[in-house]
Amino acid sequence: MKTITLILSICIVIALIVIAGVVVYLVLKADNIIVKPECGNNVCGANENWKNCPKDCEKSLKGFCGDKVCESKEAGVCVQDCPKKPVCGDGICSLNENCEEDCEELPPVELPPQIGCGDGSCNSGETCLSCSADCGSCPPQQSGGSHFGMAGASIFKDELKEAGVEITREWIKWDKIEPTNDNYDWAEMDATVQAMNNAGIEILGYFIGMPVWARDSSDPKCGVAGGKMGDICTPKDWADYEEFVKNVAERYDGKHGHGEMKYIGVWNEVQLFSQMTAAEYTPWLTKGYTAIKQGNPNAQVTIGSFLDPFEFDYAGDFIDTMFRDYSNYFDITDFHVYRKEIGVTGTSRYIRERMENYGLDKPMWITETATNLPTLPCNLDWYDDIAIDVAKRYTRAFSEGVDKIFWFGFVSTPTKQEDPMGIECGGQHYFNMGGLGWSLKGTAAYHPRLAYTAYKTMTSKLNDFSSVNKITDTQYKFRVNNKNVYVLWGSGNIPSEITGTVKVTDYLGNEETMDASQIVLSDSPIFIEGS
Repeated sequence: MKTITLILSICIVIALIVIAGVVVYLVLKADNIIVKPECGNNVCGANENWKNCPKDCEKSLKGFCGDKVCESKEAGVCVQDCPKKPVCGDGICSLNENCEEDCEELPPVELPPQIGCGDGSCNSGETCLSCSADCGSCPPQQSGGSHFGMAGASIFKDELKEAGVEITREWIKWDKIEPTNDNYDWAEMDATVQAMNNAGIEILGYFIGMPVWARDSSDPKCGVAGGKMGDICTPKDWADYEEFVKNVAERYDGKHGHGEMKYIGVWNEVQLFSQMTAAEYTPWLTKGYTAIKQGNPNAQVTIGSFLDPFEFDYAGDFIDTMFRDYSNYFDITDFHVYRKEIGVTGTSRYIRERMENYGLDKPMWITETATNLPTLPCNLDWYDDIAIDVAKRYTRAFSEGVDKIFWFGFVSTPTKQEDPMGIECGGQHYFNMGGLGWSLKGTAAYHPRLAYTAYKTMTSKLNDFSSVNKITDTQYKFRVNNKNVYVLWGSGNIPSEITGTVKVTDYLGNEETMDASQIVLSDSPIFIEGS
C-alpha cells in the first residue's frame, strides 16, 4: 500500500511539473509576441517608438521643450513652455510689455478675456477662443476657395489644371524685379500671374532675393551676393523694402490690368535660409504686412513659413514668439513638413494647439510637403511609394484642420533611369523624388510620374470638400457636395456605416463597383462613394 501511495505521489509531482512547464512556455511565447511587434502595421505597439519604428509611431514632444508643461529644468531655457518676463530694450515687444523702446511701432496684443474659464461650463461671454477648456476647440478657419496647392511651375499650366491644382506658390524676385533702385522690370512676374489667372489658378506669391543695392554693407550677413532665396539682411533703408512690397501688392490687386495675386508671403523659412532670430525677422514681417495692406487692403498675408518643430528644435521658440506677440501682422499661418506621412498629423496638431494656446483663430496652410527618400534608388520602385503617400499625407493634414496644402514640387530633374541626361542614382537628392513629374531643363515637355496620377485622382474625389472627420487613424470621412467620400487604408474592417453597393476607386484612379462586404483594405488608400 505504501508503495502504491509513493508511486501516486511521484506521478502527481511529475504532472504538476509538466503543467508548470506548459504555463511557463505559453507565457514566454506570449511575451515574445509582445516584445516583437510588427513594424509597419500602422499600430504603435507597446515596445515600438518613433526611433525604432517611425512608420507606426510619431515622435512625441511630451517631456520635451514644446509640450506646454513648464518643468524646472526648462526655466530660462524653453521659452514656449516657460515664457520669459518682458525685458525692456531686448528688441522684442512682448505681450503687454510697456516699453517705448521695444514697442514704439507695435501695440501689445491682448488676448480675449476669460470669464470663469475652467469651470466646465461655456458661460455667457466665453467662446472657443477665450476658453477652449469650457467651450471646446474652434473649428478650423478656411481662407476660402481652393484646398489643393502646388509649388509653382507656370510653364506647365495645362498640366497643373488637369491635375486639379487650384493654387500655386510663386517667387516674387525682388532682385530681378528691381535690379537697381527704382528701376522695375515686371515682365517675368506679369507673365506668371497672368498665366495662372488665365488657367483659373490662384496665386500665393512670396518674396525672395534681396538686391545688392538695398543691403547695408555694415551687416556681416550682407556680405554674400544677392539673388538667393534666403539671403535677406539689414537694408540700407527700410523705406526701399516697404516701397517694393507696396508696389507688388498694388500692381496685382486685380484692378490695374496686371492680374491678381490674392495671397502674399513675407519671405520663406527665414530661420533656416537667413539664420534669423524672431527679433531679426520681426521688422520684415511688421513692415511688410503694413506695406502689403497699404498696396492692397484685400490681400491676405502669410507668415514666413515656419519650420517643422519636430525636425528643428529651435523652431518652437520662434513660432511661440510670432503667435504671442505679432499675430496682428499675418492673416494665415503657414508651415512646412517633410516627415513621413504619419508625422504630418503631429506637426499639424502642434501648430493648431499652439494657436489655440494663444487664442488665435487663423487658417493653417502647409506650403511645402512631399515624400522624400534619403537616397536616390537605382530603379523606379519608388514611383509607387510616392504615389501611395499622396492621399495619406493630404488626408491626415486636412483632418487636423489644415485648409490648403502645397506639394513640393510639380516638376523635378529626371533620374538616369528616366532619361540619359538625368542625375545619377545613389546620391542624396531629397527633392528630386518629390516631383509629381520630370522635365529636362530648357524644354517644355512634362513627363508625369505615378504620383501625378495619384494627385489627380485625389483632387477629383475631394475637390470642394466642406468637412472631414477622422474615424480611425487610417479611416476618414469627407463631405463633398453633400455626399460622403471615404478615404481608407490599413487593415481591419471598413466603417460599419458603409453598406450596400458602392464605388471603390484606388489611388491611381481605377474604379470598381462592388458590395461593401467585399472590400479588403491594404496599405494603399482607396476612395469609397455610394453608388
